[in-house]
Amino acid sequence: RRLTHADAKDGTPRWSPDGKHIAFLSNRSEKPQLWLLRVDGGEAWQVSTLSDGIGGFAWSPDGQSFVAVSKTTDLPSEDADKKDDAEKSDVKHIKKIRYKADGEGFLDFKPRHLWLVPAFGGDPHRLTDADIDDTDPIWSPNGQEIAFVTNRTDDREMNTASELWAIHAHGKEERCIIGGDSSSFGSPSWSPDGSQLAFVGNWHATAGGALDNDLWVVGAAGGDPAPLTETHDRSIGDSAMSDVYASSATRPLWSPDGASIYVLISRNGSTHIYSVAAGGGTPKQLTSGDRRVSGFSLSSDGGQIAYVSGAATNPGDLFVADSDGKNERQLTDLNSDFLGGVTLSTPEEFWVKSPDGADIHGWIMKPVGFEPGRKYPMILQIHGGPHGMYANAMMHEFQLMAARGYVVVYTNPRGSSGYGEDFTTYTHMAWGEKDMPDVMAAVDWAIAQGYVDENRLGVTGGSYGGYMT
Repeated sequence: RRLTHADAKDGTPRWSPDGKHIAFLSNRSEKPQLWLLRVDGGEAWQVSTLSDGIGGFAWSPDGQSFVAVSKTTDLPSEDADKKDDAEKSDVKHIKKIRYKADGEGFLDFKPRHLWLVPAFGGDPHRLTDADIDDTDPIWSPNGQEIAFVTNRTDDREMNTASELWAIHAHGKEERCIIGGDSSSFGSPSWSPDGSQLAFVGNWHATAGGALDNDLWVVGAAGGDPAPLTETHDRSIGDSAMSDVYASSATRPLWSPDGASIYVLISRNGSTHIYSVAAGGGTPKQLTSGDRRVSGFSLSSDGGQIAYVSGAATNPGDLFVADSDGKNERQLTDLNSDFLGGVTLSTPEEFWVKSPDGADIHGWIMKPVGFEPGRKYPMILQIHGGPHGMYANAMMHEFQLMAARGYVVVYTNPRGSSGYGEDFTTYTHMAWGEKDMPDVMAAVDWAIAQGYVDENRLGVTGGSYGGYMT
């Protein structure tokens, strides 16, 4: 059943605690704002009017308010004209060492703050006012505190630390839960009784994503955190790539009894849901198959998991399974009309030896209408990151190339995520040098299959893949 019909982008839906409303972000008023919709019908109405829009939000446990992330500031009215003049100018006055960001370009030097927004009428007010971003907020079960991600270190202009802090929901009292110059933590998640927080990360902020992110727990008051997955040689999180579905921001989810924590883990080209005992232990894989499982949630009684699952020839659909991964049922078939009207190339998995003997994972796509005995031009695709992972997930760009008569080859050379920490860190201080033999080994393998015209080879990629190209 379709719930919204506006000519706009509606996303990030969140159930109210009592299940009677759905809150979501929409750009109906240009910048993304909070909107509410009654589940039993009726038109949606706008809740927030923050001038810089909202980038994320969470319901309070009592369902009466939201904590929202916004760049909005409460500038005095006498500064409004100065602000308007500054926005009209194309001159950039750089006053901080951190002035550009991937995906944003030149920064506007307006940090993201936490705001408290009433759900059913009333004025919003700003909770935090730091000179650096405060993001990823989550309420404590009793509604008294909000945990969030920030960097309040003294050297924050020069480091890449990511700390966990908490603020009183109805005041300005802030406290550090876990942090420091070397901290690289995020995705906080309160235990059901509020006594602990689970989170993801490591103590190596300067590693730039090369080292595995572990699952941790720490007492709500702070103190020494306990790693739960440090003996598991895969990073916590979804590192898969797709151009039809972005990575999901699913934080660790606790079972209602607090005994287990559910996370996503990427391994050898697939991403699946795992459960980890709250006291530590080997993660237990719950879903399986050559696919990418992404956003997921637990039922209120913890008996079922709902999740999005896609594959190389399907953008993704909604599934439900028991909390142990059994009795999976597909609930939607959203792309049947589209898929029924196109011819797709099914990627064929291969493994190849790099010159030093390392095993490199890749896929090859034959052109649509492939004829044995003919030779075809080939395009090599190289992913960005470099700490990411091509996966058993749909790539529209690759399908378009195959439809135009190209062989497409894509691989996960060393430096990629999903194959162990040593594999990911192998290219440290050697980008484009240590990984190139891995990529070229796949090219040689593809040519050896006999249907690639070695005089018509192309190479392309995005971000780090562009650098490699």
